[in-house]
Amino acid sequence: MRIGKTEPSANNKKFRLSYNLVIGFRTMNKVWAKRLLTAVMAISMMVPHLTAAQDSNVVRTGNAEIELGADHTVVTPGQQFFIGLAMTHDENWHTYWLNAGDSGQHLKTEWQNEPSILISKILWPTPEVIPTPPLTSYGYKDSILLPMFAKGPENIKPGTDLKLKVHAKWLECADICLPNKADLSLTLKVGKKAEKHDDWFEIFDVLVATKSPVDVAVWDPRAIYGKDEISLQVTAQGLFAERPYKFRFIPAMEGVINDSANQEIFFDPETKVYTLVIERDDFSKKAHEVLEGLLVFDDEGVSRSLYLKAATNAATMSKEAVNLDGGTGSNITLWLALLFAFIGGLILNLMPCVLPVLAIKVTHIVEHAGKKAQWKHGVAFAGGVLLTFWVLALGLIVLKEAGHVLGWGFQLQNPVFVLAISVVLLAVALDLVGLYEVGASFTKLAGKDGKHKGLAGSFLTGVLATVVATPCTAPFMGSALAFTLDKSAFVVLLVFTGLALGLAFPYMVLTAKPKLLSFLPKPGPWMVTFKQVLAFPVLATIVWLLWLIGQQTGVDGMMITMGVLLSVAVALWIWGRFGQDLTQQGRKRMAATLIAILIGGMGLIGGMQLISNLDQVERPAAELSYENALPFAPGLAASLQNEGKASFVIFTADWCITCKVNEKTVLKSEEIQKLFKDNNVQIIVADWTNENPDITAELNFHGRAGVPFYLYYTGVKDAAPIALPELLSKADVKQALNSNK
Repeated sequence: MRIGKTEPSANNKKFRLSYNLVIGFRTMNKVWAKRLLTAVMAISMMVPHLTAAQDSNVVRTGNAEIELGADHTVVTPGQQFFIGLAMTHDENWHTYWLNAGDSGQHLKTEWQNEPSILISKILWPTPEVIPTPPLTSYGYKDSILLPMFAKGPENIKPGTDLKLKVHAKWLECADICLPNKADLSLTLKVGKKAEKHDDWFEIFDVLVATKSPVDVAVWDPRAIYGKDEISLQVTAQGLFAERPYKFRFIPAMEGVINDSANQEIFFDPETKVYTLVIERDDFSKKAHEVLEGLLVFDDEGVSRSLYLKAATNAATMSKEAVNLDGGTGSNITLWLALLFAFIGGLILNLMPCVLPVLAIKVTHIVEHAGKKAQWKHGVAFAGGVLLTFWVLALGLIVLKEAGHVLGWGFQLQNPVFVLAISVVLLAVALDLVGLYEVGASFTKLAGKDGKHKGLAGSFLTGVLATVVATPCTAPFMGSALAFTLDKSAFVVLLVFTGLALGLAFPYMVLTAKPKLLSFLPKPGPWMVTFKQVLAFPVLATIVWLLWLIGQQTGVDGMMITMGVLLSVAVALWIWGRFGQDLTQQGRKRMAATLIAILIGGMGLIGGMQLISNLDQVERPAAELSYENALPFAPGLAASLQNEGKASFVIFTADWCITCKVNEKTVLKSEEIQKLFKDNNVQIIVADWTNENPDITAELNFHGRAGVPFYLYYTGVKDAAPIALPELLSKADVKQALNSNK
């Protein structure tokens, strides 16, 4: 759900400077205006103002009044209490927050107390967004209290005085900006019993409660730096998860974001994830490993805020992990990403997901060897592949624009999609065994006669090949897809086009040069048998999809799917037996066809409705299949590494065939399991079978768009993790574990 954009403010009052130095300010580039204004303000802070500094607990400057106060008049030895600087600004004047924004300087303090008196940093209250086009600042108008904690010495004697003295300096602005300063002092009594200051205690009690940011560390904040934007994600709790709030992010550090730019905000009501897309600073492109700041929102006219510290991908941007598959998407060019996409598409043809479908197409080439215009079938097949990849790409783009965080194979996390593809594969299998015919077969849809004989079948086979390819990930694909994570829609479409062309290329070559298959027998009865044999790997795929639905929705989901498959099989039998019987009258064939559509359609639509209403079951812990493994949790591997413990994170899914092959041949082998145990490596399993925003965010955090993905944390503090290739070998795991020896 797109909530909209948060703007700095609707106030369009023009910012005017009285400094002759910057008379031409409005015509300047924003970056240079910001540099110059910051320099002017820095210099002006060093220049004494005409108002004399006074030593009192209240000082009146030209445009503000500042007072040092405490919530107690009498404190006990070693007691912690509140003190604060209360500022009251004249109309139209303001001072600045910790991060002043595009311009300004926040208030600074120099305490001149005994070393035994402890004073905390200012606990900065929620600021206002102050627009001064083309710049935006953060600060305070009217009245504000800047609170701090104070603590006297433990050994101070009752009956003595506790003296506090501070030198404060700040910048106050309206149409012009003026530096100011004040020397403030306050004396409190030390007694055996503490006594509150009625007025000040109430001020602290109310203002600290209403203006202090609320820490939301439990929201698991995560930030991903892109080239020009930052994507900030939090998983809301409480009232904030019940309805969308219009947040605006204000960083605690300067030079992080474009303070004047609008911020796009999205809310996913199912996962409760807020995503803010924030434009990076025009001048500074530094990426911070921790992004600290406030989520500011309006609460019935009162500006409130939530404090967060978000881990970012800055570490992986600055310290490249060991990659054996061509690198992450963040460090390759567009041309290299397109090359990787094409190679990945080529390799997909050899994956178990796609191989049965392409075997059907090979028999089609052999069957029509020597006939003219064979190349048109290659073009039609490529068209089906391209169209389907473009639909997938557009789906990703639209859903990401709506605030969803997705990756390659995301549609297989939806049991309705798994049901639909099971029905399509059943139709293919029954066609191969000859239960019915579409043309002469599924691959020759569009009839036996005509100039475009079977082209629709080639097109649909291209569609099918793409759909069944989604559970597989080939080498080079991960880097190509990761490259698109923070790119425009046009770049996403280009990379998906590269994948499509790679997948379609072998078939296009074979249709253009069918002699390359001259080693196969000539067309004959063997092809009927071969097609029937091909039905069995397709049926095996359906069995696997049934298991997958069971993993997602339980036994009820499996039973619904089997019922749908039965109704579709009956419908196809009726159509094949009666609807295609040329000895029957046309009306009877039409009636049989309509009955078949009714039975199959009702079964499919009803099944989809039923399965969509099922809750995804609480899955058995995937980590139980590994000895002493832990389930994934954000920050777990990094936390273990800080304790000096190595870990191996396995990002997997039940619908990911490549994942299962890697687990069977490598990760669960006795040799590798013993290697993990001997090296005291903690296994962490991130199961992505069902939608999991934490795992998706972690994949994106490391520049990946899907599974499988493997990370080895060496146990050396601050060391970047090692990324392993998608197609895993035992040698890859050994190389990773030996990297820190």
